[in-house]
Amino acid sequence: MKKNFFRSTVLALFAMFSTAVMAQDVTVSITDVTIEAGNTATATMSFTGEGVKGFGFYVNAIAENKITFEGCEAIEDAFAGTASAKAGKFNEKKQRTTISVKDDDGEIMIPGDFLTLTFKAADDVAEGEYEATIADVRPSLSDGTEAKLGDINFKVTVGATGIEAIELIENNAPVYNLAGMLMNGNLQKGIYVQNGKKYIVK
Repeated sequence: MKKNFFRSTVLALFAMFSTAVMAQDVTVSITDVTIEAGNTATATMSFTGEGVKGFGFYVNAIAENKITFEGCEAIEDAFAGTASAKAGKFNEKKQRTTISVKDDDGEIMIPGDFLTLTFKAADDVAEGEYEATIADVRPSLSDGTEAKLGDINFKVTVGATGIEAIELIENNAPVYNLAGMLMNGNLQKGIYVQNGKKYIVK
């Protein structure tokens, strides 16, 4: 009986140690976001490590909900089988949205970029830099366990970083929006391209 107890204890410790090592081998990162008031922008999540079949995590509220999470999309190249990314409803009480992403066929995911997250800034959000958090990141591993990686912080910058905030030059050169569509007449607030340069109309 003592032998069985000792053996069970050793096996349990080994299983815990193995899970911890595997969890340490998986890292997750997310890109920072630059966004204009009233517009949307995306962040990309990526991971390194082996034996990952999916992820669960939360997107916390940003800037008192002046910057909202709008949705997510799985990046197909990260999945050997069928990609699945789901976002729950925003939890008003906990101020967060639940996200799950996995391979529906149970295949192991391919390390690299695996998910894009879309955010929208309210028209009245103040320019500046905001702290944002992807909370309680939990990779599902091929051995049936779930690792706990904790929180990942990133920055959301509201403003015209890297883009000239001036009115468009009035000449005969065509003006395009960021989708490449030719613009005619008066321009709404937003970012446009003229003569190969980006400009903001405020």
